[in-house]
Amino acid sequence: MEKFVNFLASRPSIFAFLRIILENNFKGQKNVFREEFAVKNGEKVLDIGCGTGDFSVLFSPEAYTGIDIDKGYIDYARKKYGKNFLAADATTLPFTDNSYDKVFIVGVLHHLDDEACGRVLTEAKRVLKPEGTVLVMEDLDKKESGFLTKFLHRLDKGKYIRTAEDYKNMLQNYFAVEKDFGIQSGLFPYQAFVLKNPRGNRF
Repeated sequence: MEKFVNFLASRPSIFAFLRIILENNFKGQKNVFREEFAVKNGEKVLDIGCGTGDFSVLFSPEAYTGIDIDKGYIDYARKKYGKNFLAADATTLPFTDNSYDKVFIVGVLHHLDDEACGRVLTEAKRVLKPEGTVLVMEDLDKKESGFLTKFLHRLDKGKYIRTAEDYKNMLQNYFAVEKDFGIQSGLFPYQAFVLKNPRGNRF
Protein backbone atom coordinates (compact mmCIF):
# COMPACT_ATOMS: atom_id res chain seq x y z
CA MET A 1 0.00 0.00 0.00
CA GLU A 2 2.83 2.39 0.83
CA LYS A 3 4.35 1.83 -2.61
CA PHE A 4 0.99 2.64 -4.21
CA VAL A 5 0.69 5.86 -2.18
CA ASN A 6 4.22 6.85 -3.18
CA PHE A 7 3.33 6.12 -6.80
CA LEU A 8 0.32 8.45 -6.64
CA ALA A 9 2.25 11.18 -4.82
CA SER A 10 5.02 11.09 -7.43
CA ARG A 11 2.57 11.99 -10.21
CA PRO A 12 1.49 15.61 -9.72
CA SER A 13 -1.56 15.53 -11.98
CA ILE A 14 -3.00 12.45 -10.25
CA PHE A 15 -2.11 13.79 -6.81
CA ALA A 16 -3.77 17.14 -7.51
CA PHE A 17 -6.92 15.47 -8.86
CA LEU A 18 -7.27 13.17 -5.85
CA ARG A 19 -6.82 16.03 -3.40
CA ILE A 20 -9.53 18.05 -5.12
CA ILE A 21 -11.92 15.09 -4.84
CA LEU A 22 -11.08 14.14 -1.24
CA GLU A 23 -10.97 17.73 0.01
CA ASN A 24 -14.06 19.01 -1.82
CA ASN A 25 -12.04 21.38 -3.99
CA PHE A 26 -10.51 22.93 -0.84
CA LYS A 27 -13.68 24.90 -0.08
CA GLY A 28 -12.92 24.95 3.65
CA GLN A 29 -9.45 26.40 3.19
CA LYS A 30 -10.58 28.86 0.52
CA ASN A 31 -13.17 30.27 2.90
CA VAL A 32 -10.43 30.88 5.47
CA PHE A 33 -8.30 32.67 2.88
CA ARG A 34 -11.20 34.95 1.97
CA GLU A 35 -12.14 35.72 5.56
CA GLU A 36 -8.75 35.87 7.29
CA PHE A 37 -6.06 36.48 4.67
CA ALA A 38 -7.13 39.36 2.42
CA VAL A 39 -4.20 40.76 0.44
CA LYS A 40 -3.94 44.50 -0.20
CA ASN A 41 -2.51 46.07 -3.34
CA GLY A 42 1.26 45.89 -3.33
CA GLU A 43 1.53 43.19 -0.70
CA LYS A 44 3.68 40.13 -1.33
CA VAL A 45 2.56 36.62 -0.38
CA LEU A 46 4.71 33.51 0.08
CA ASP A 47 3.21 30.01 -0.16
CA ILE A 48 5.55 27.63 1.71
CA GLY A 49 5.17 24.06 0.49
CA CYS A 50 2.92 25.02 -2.43
CA GLY A 51 2.80 21.51 -3.88
CA THR A 52 0.89 21.60 -7.17
CA GLY A 53 0.01 25.27 -6.71
CA ASP A 54 -3.72 24.91 -6.09
CA PHE A 55 -3.99 28.00 -3.88
CA SER A 56 -2.10 30.27 -6.29
CA VAL A 57 -5.42 30.97 -8.07
CA LEU A 58 -6.47 33.07 -5.07
CA PHE A 59 -3.72 35.64 -5.67
CA SER A 60 -2.52 37.86 -8.48
CA PRO A 61 0.71 36.92 -10.29
CA GLU A 62 2.33 40.11 -8.95
CA ALA A 63 1.61 39.18 -5.33
CA TYR A 64 2.28 35.45 -5.26
CA THR A 65 5.38 33.28 -4.89
CA GLY A 66 5.15 29.54 -4.23
CA ILE A 67 8.00 27.28 -3.15
CA ASP A 68 8.22 23.52 -2.82
CA ILE A 69 11.09 21.09 -2.44
CA ASP A 70 9.63 18.74 -5.07
CA LYS A 71 10.73 19.95 -8.52
CA GLY A 72 8.12 17.76 -10.22
CA TYR A 73 5.35 19.61 -8.42
CA ILE A 74 6.93 22.97 -9.25
CA ASP A 75 7.18 22.09 -12.95
CA TYR A 76 3.53 21.04 -12.93
CA ALA A 77 2.44 24.24 -11.14
CA ARG A 78 4.38 26.47 -13.53
CA LYS A 79 2.83 24.77 -16.55
CA LYS A 80 -0.72 24.87 -15.17
CA TYR A 81 -0.82 28.27 -13.48
CA GLY A 82 2.04 30.25 -15.04
CA LYS A 83 2.94 32.03 -11.81
CA ASN A 84 6.11 32.48 -9.79
CA PHE A 85 7.04 29.03 -8.50
CA LEU A 86 10.48 28.03 -7.22
CA ALA A 87 11.98 24.70 -6.24
CA ALA A 88 13.43 25.45 -2.81
CA ASP A 89 13.88 24.03 0.68
CA ALA A 90 11.57 25.65 3.25
CA THR A 91 14.25 25.29 5.94
CA THR A 92 16.64 27.54 3.97
CA LEU A 93 14.50 29.99 2.02
CA PRO A 94 16.26 31.86 -0.82
CA PHE A 95 14.82 35.25 0.19
CA THR A 96 16.12 38.20 2.16
CA ASP A 97 14.80 39.25 5.56
CA ASN A 98 11.48 41.13 5.60
CA SER A 99 10.58 40.11 2.04
CA TYR A 100 6.89 39.23 2.46
CA ASP A 101 3.83 40.83 3.96
CA LYS A 102 2.04 37.51 4.32
CA VAL A 103 3.11 33.87 4.48
CA PHE A 104 0.96 30.76 4.44
CA ILE A 105 1.68 27.12 5.16
CA VAL A 106 -1.04 24.58 4.33
CA GLY A 107 -0.68 20.85 4.85
CA VAL A 108 3.10 20.92 5.28
CA LEU A 109 3.98 20.71 8.97
CA HIS A 110 2.36 17.30 9.44
CA HIS A 111 5.07 15.94 7.12
CA LEU A 112 7.85 17.19 9.41
CA ASP A 113 9.13 16.32 12.87
CA ASP A 114 9.34 19.04 15.52
CA GLU A 115 12.94 19.97 14.73
CA ALA A 116 12.25 20.42 11.01
CA CYS A 117 9.06 22.36 11.77
CA GLY A 118 11.09 24.71 13.93
CA ARG A 119 13.49 25.39 11.06
CA VAL A 120 10.62 26.10 8.67
CA LEU A 121 8.90 28.43 11.13
CA THR A 122 12.17 30.23 11.87
CA GLU A 123 12.62 30.88 8.16
CA ALA A 124 9.00 31.98 7.79
CA LYS A 125 9.54 34.48 10.61
CA ARG A 126 12.78 35.72 9.05
CA VAL A 127 11.28 36.54 5.63
CA LEU A 128 8.09 38.00 7.13
CA LYS A 129 7.87 41.76 7.53
CA PRO A 130 7.30 43.21 11.01
CA GLU A 131 3.58 43.11 11.80
CA GLY A 132 3.15 40.59 8.98
CA THR A 133 0.60 37.78 9.02
CA VAL A 134 1.08 34.03 8.80
CA LEU A 135 -1.72 31.57 8.07
CA VAL A 136 -1.21 27.90 8.95
CA MET A 137 -3.73 25.15 8.21
CA GLU A 138 -2.85 21.56 9.10
CA ASP A 139 -4.43 18.12 9.15
CA LEU A 140 -5.81 17.42 12.59
CA ASP A 141 -5.64 14.36 14.81
CA LYS A 142 -9.17 14.01 16.23
CA LYS A 143 -10.41 11.00 18.16
CA GLU A 144 -13.95 11.50 16.86
CA SER A 145 -12.93 11.30 13.18
CA GLY A 146 -14.73 8.64 11.19
CA PHE A 147 -13.25 5.39 9.96
CA LEU A 148 -12.59 6.64 6.42
CA THR A 149 -10.78 9.74 7.60
CA LYS A 150 -8.63 7.71 9.98
CA PHE A 151 -7.86 5.23 7.20
CA LEU A 152 -6.83 7.99 4.79
CA HIS A 153 -4.68 9.57 7.49
CA ARG A 154 -2.85 6.27 7.87
CA LEU A 155 -2.16 6.34 4.13
CA ASP A 156 -0.95 9.95 4.27
CA LYS A 157 2.77 10.39 3.66
CA GLY A 158 2.78 12.87 6.53
CA LYS A 159 3.57 10.93 9.71
CA TYR A 160 3.29 13.83 12.17
CA ILE A 161 -0.41 14.70 12.25
CA ARG A 162 -0.81 16.52 15.58
CA THR A 163 -3.60 17.66 17.85
CA ALA A 164 -4.78 21.27 17.76
CA GLU A 165 -3.08 21.87 21.11
CA ASP A 166 0.23 20.44 19.88
CA TYR A 167 0.21 22.67 16.81
CA LYS A 168 -0.63 25.73 18.91
CA ASN A 169 2.12 25.01 21.43
CA MET A 170 4.60 24.76 18.57
CA LEU A 171 3.46 27.84 16.67
CA GLN A 172 3.35 30.18 19.65
CA ASN A 173 7.08 29.67 20.13
CA TYR A 174 7.53 31.72 16.94
CA PHE A 175 4.44 33.88 16.50
CA ALA A 176 1.57 35.43 18.40
CA VAL A 177 -1.56 33.35 17.87
CA GLU A 178 -4.41 35.72 17.04
CA LYS A 179 -7.00 33.07 16.15
CA ASP A 180 -7.24 29.31 15.93
CA PHE A 181 -10.26 27.29 14.89
CA GLY A 182 -11.26 24.05 13.28
CA ILE A 183 -12.44 23.68 9.69
CA GLN A 184 -13.48 20.79 7.49
CA SER A 185 -11.78 20.16 4.17
CA GLY A 186 -13.84 17.47 2.49
CA LEU A 187 -13.13 14.32 4.47
CA PHE A 188 -10.38 15.89 6.56
CA PRO A 189 -10.48 18.00 9.73
CA TYR A 190 -7.96 20.85 9.81
CA GLN A 191 -6.94 23.40 12.39
CA ALA A 192 -6.39 26.94 11.14
CA PHE A 193 -4.11 29.45 12.86
CA VAL A 194 -3.88 33.17 12.16
CA LEU A 195 -0.52 34.35 13.43
CA LYS A 196 1.18 37.72 13.78
CA ASN A 197 4.79 38.80 13.97
CA PRO A 198 4.48 41.75 16.39
CA ARG A 199 8.10 41.74 17.53
CA GLY A 200 9.74 41.96 14.13
CA ASN A 201 12.01 39.29 12.73
CA ARG A 202 14.21 38.54 15.68
CA PHE A 203 13.42 36.48 18.78
